Amino acid sequence: MTRFAKEVEEITISRDEKDKEIENVAAKVQNHYGDYIQSFFQKYDNLEIINKELNQDLEKVSNIKFNLALRAKTSIVLASLLKDENYKNIIEFYRGKLEKLADGFYLPNFEKLVTVLENRKD
Repeated sequence: MTRFAKEVEEITISRDEKDKEIENVAAKVQNHYGDYIQSFFQKYDNLEIINKELNQDLEKVSNIKFNLALRAKTSIVLASLLKDENYKNIIEFYRGKLEKLADGFYLPNFEKLVTVLENRKD
């Protein structure tokens, strides 16, 4: 077998292995879709449920948002849209948390969002 023929054979084998690897990854994604992603969206299929998950117990770690800055913004948007009776308390809770997070780096954008939400017309 010539050197060129060996190289072609190696490329073919490599391509076959990569195709199998891609198929394995695709199968794993499909399994996760069925096991996790689909069940997640079935559980959190409306805004009231998401609002409850995020805003009922503000200290509770959420399955929806782990990042504090993103959770704060999502929480106040939902509370505003749904006219949550604890809206002001939610703002104050996250304002206090964001003041301490990264030396208040995320607080200015949070405050801008609060202003937008409070000035919106229903």
